[in-house]
Amino acid sequence: MSAGRSARYASRLQSRPQAPRESVKPGLWPLGLDDERDGLLYVPTTYRADQPAPLILVFHGARGNEQRGMALLRDFADIRGLLLVAPASRGETWDALLEGFGPDVDYVDAALYTTFERCAVDASRLAVAGFSDGASYALALGLPNGDLFTNIMAF
Repeated sequence: MSAGRSARYASRLQSRPQAPRESVKPGLWPLGLDDERDGLLYVPTTYRADQPAPLILVFHGARGNEQRGMALLRDFADIRGLLLVAPASRGETWDALLEGFGPDVDYVDAALYTTFERCAVDASRLAVAGFSDGASYALALGLPNGDLFTNIMAF
């Protein structure tokens, strides 16, 4: 568990949608939070900064990375106008599946914060999704953060 989190709140995310302070163009962008295992932000071609868009936080499976997470829903992003953010786990899989919540929660929180700084996100349409171990992590983070996520998708 990371230093600033008590066991009771280990899975709680602090970041919340806000008016963006930066601008971003459509495309696939690195989050720029880590040199080795980073994350990706996909902004659909239909994105407009003056119209908050739905967002899906996508988790990859074991031994995966941000590209694998992004591939899960990328084909639907332009069709449905979805923002996608796909962080990479800090290790081979997500922390809660190995030793309990820790550095992955902090990294996911930073990934969301960075996304909210760049993109106008519709807080009423914010989902979390994942495949395999990522599905378990989507459930593990989605349920205790029900005030943030409106939907959970586990594949």
